Amino acid sequence: MPSEPAWVGRVQLVSTGPPLRYVLVTATGYEWRTDPGDMRPATAEERDEYDAALEHRLRGLRELGRRLTGSRRA
Repeated sequence: MPSEPAWVGRVQLVSTGPPLRYVLVTATGYEWRTDPGDMRPATAEERDEYDAALEHRLRGLRELGRRLTGSRRA
């Protein structure tokens, strides 16, 4: 089971021949392979939850970067 929601911003097709497989890659770099039949479009709620969680992580990384560089910019 992935450590993150299965809805991702990027899907990379792996053309290694039959069977057709996808590599799903999250914004944080976690990836896993799946069959096309095991995928479905994300619901609006799932997309909203994912986007909110991603923004929270990015905000934390920006804050860490500011503290490490001594910058006070927003």
